[in-house]
Amino acid sequence: MLKKLLAVLGTLALVLGLVALVAGPASAHNHTVSASCAAGVSVDLTYYATGDASKHNTVTVWIDGVKVTDNPSFGGSFSQTYPFSTGHASHSYRVLVTAYDNNAAYGFDTGVVTVSGCETEITPAVATSTNPYCTAAGVVGGGGYTIPTQQSGVQYQLWNAGTSAWSNIGAGTYGANPGAVIKIQAIPAAGYKFKQGATATWTFTLTSPDASKCVVPVAPTSYDSACTATPGSSTTATYTVPNAPEGYSYFLQGSGTPLAGGTVEVTTLPSTVVIVVTVNAGYTFPAGTITTWTFHFSSPGDCHKDVVPAAVVSNPAACTAPGVSSDNGFTITATPGVIYHLSTDTTPLAAGFHSLGSGASSVEIQATAEPHYVLTGTTVWPFTFAVAADCLIKVPAGDPVFVDGVCDATHPGVATFGTYTVILAAHVHYVASVNGSTPPTPLVVGVANQAQPGDVVVITPIADAGYLVSPAIASEKLTHTFAVPGDCLVNVSFVKPSATSQSCVVTGLDDLEKADVTHTLTDAFITIPSTPHVTYFINDVEQATAGNVVLKPGTYKVSAAAETGYVLDGYDGPWTEELTSAEPCGDLITHPLVFPLASQHQLGCFANGSYTLSNSINDAAALTWTVNGSIVTPGTYSVGSAGTVTVHAAANGPSYGLETGATTDWTFHFVRPTSCDLTTLALTGSTPTGWIVFGYLLLVSGLALVAVRFARRREGQM
Repeated sequence: MLKKLLAVLGTLALVLGLVALVAGPASAHNHTVSASCAAGVSVDLTYYATGDASKHNTVTVWIDGVKVTDNPSFGGSFSQTYPFSTGHASHSYRVLVTAYDNNAAYGFDTGVVTVSGCETEITPAVATSTNPYCTAAGVVGGGGYTIPTQQSGVQYQLWNAGTSAWSNIGAGTYGANPGAVIKIQAIPAAGYKFKQGATATWTFTLTSPDASKCVVPVAPTSYDSACTATPGSSTTATYTVPNAPEGYSYFLQGSGTPLAGGTVEVTTLPSTVVIVVTVNAGYTFPAGTITTWTFHFSSPGDCHKDVVPAAVVSNPAACTAPGVSSDNGFTITATPGVIYHLSTDTTPLAAGFHSLGSGASSVEIQATAEPHYVLTGTTVWPFTFAVAADCLIKVPAGDPVFVDGVCDATHPGVATFGTYTVILAAHVHYVASVNGSTPPTPLVVGVANQAQPGDVVVITPIADAGYLVSPAIASEKLTHTFAVPGDCLVNVSFVKPSATSQSCVVTGLDDLEKADVTHTLTDAFITIPSTPHVTYFINDVEQATAGNVVLKPGTYKVSAAAETGYVLDGYDGPWTEELTSAEPCGDLITHPLVFPLASQHQLGCFANGSYTLSNSINDAAALTWTVNGSIVTPGTYSVGSAGTVTVHAAANGPSYGLETGATTDWTFHFVRPTSCDLTTLALTGSTPTGWIVFGYLLLVSGLALVAVRFARRREGQM
């Protein structure tokens, strides 16, 4: 019995495991496509199989022959509704679905399907009319009809009695003659229909007013009282009523008696007069006609004339020529309606200049109005006058120019003379005193006068008659003591000579194995620089030319001196230079040679790889290692992912060299074994995490049970 049970369980486990591995989760592939005029087309797809990035399901939808899908691929489900556009009697659609796992079984194509009875229901806007009316005197107009702004799906038409036919008409307001009969209808456009009971026809019969009964009243006019050009007088206020024709009448507000045409004087001021007009029976005023006029009359007052007195002008004493002055005084300008006089005297003052002499004084002029005039603005002018000036004209004098003697740049050790020069100034002349000389010496403008070092020069500017030097020149700008330039020696820079002792030169080191090595003893020398205006000496002997002076080993005195007119800048000589003998050349140093060593350990399925850098003499200072362009130290480096490592080794000369034939460059390629890639397992509609793991467990369990059963059978046979 146990054997049979084991057999059954093993077989069942094997079958279930294989089914789980091969089949995966079941895919129902449900799909629903529905359509209506109001909702459009609805597509619902569920339980479709999913794949990797290269395997997917697609859905494509056409509405009225146009592809409208915006999500052509989907996973396990897809749901979307596509509305129909308005204004169509019918619509068509097509839905095409492709299933990646089994398109023949789960994909489908609805073909082109037509949905009828989809007209859009609307209500047309109402057409209106306007009867003719009075627009002006003797004019009737304004009649017509209005077609509403065009709606989508509505077309308005007008009946043409001449052709007995309907014609399309656009939105807007149209004029029509009085008494005209207007017929309008609205018809739906293709894809639209009117709501049940909606009005779609209109008939208008316009009225016919009598244009002769259209009247417009003439407006009354008024004139307020106003002052005339003559001070103290004014005009009379009036209002004028036009002669009324048959169609209307004028009245004073509150009176029932019509007004006769004519002009009426208004003697009571202030006062208000309101005139109204009424239309007579059978007549019509156009809309907006003015029918009331209000006139406000006011008194102009005493009609005095305002006048602004011309200002009285102060004329203080002024210079008329160098040293000459005019008198103090004031000037009056005649002004109609104004009387000018002194505030202490009412006697009128005539227009023109009034002199007060050259002394100090005070005066006040006042303005008074004549009859029927009113003064505005300033009416009093007080003036205070000072004593007339001396009228000396201030003139500037130019600062003298002093130039000290300086060292001659072209002749070292030589100084130039100093100079002093006066500047041109109108109405000014100059004199100079040199070292206290008397009398002062007159100077010519613009001429440079020579001065010896240490001279004291004093210059005095003198103004012509009627003029004054101003602003005054400060004394320190007029007096100058000329500087003494000194010895005028020019500083020159110098270069200290250099000394080079004997030395040993070794040649033939390029190839230690093939070439002979030679040693040459070089001479000792002192290098004389090439420095302008400087002479060099060795042991007090002048060195005429620059360059290397070959000498025997020993101690030497080196010095420098400047040419005439020059001085050495910061000279610290003489100097003592020692030229030493070269030591005998020794044997050449033998540098160690080295082999670079680099090795690779490849990546495993689940283990890191590595590479190791070393050398044949185990000396870390022998080589410089570069990995992927970066310098590293010797050692072992772990590599955790696939990639390429480029290695280069270079000897650290001259202490180290490379052995003949040594390798200096390596390229290591790190890759994982291909047998570790789990993505090669065949999966259908599932992932390894769920069904594959479960399937493997079942398969292993089944194999184990079969193995147990087989072992028991073998035991029974034995």
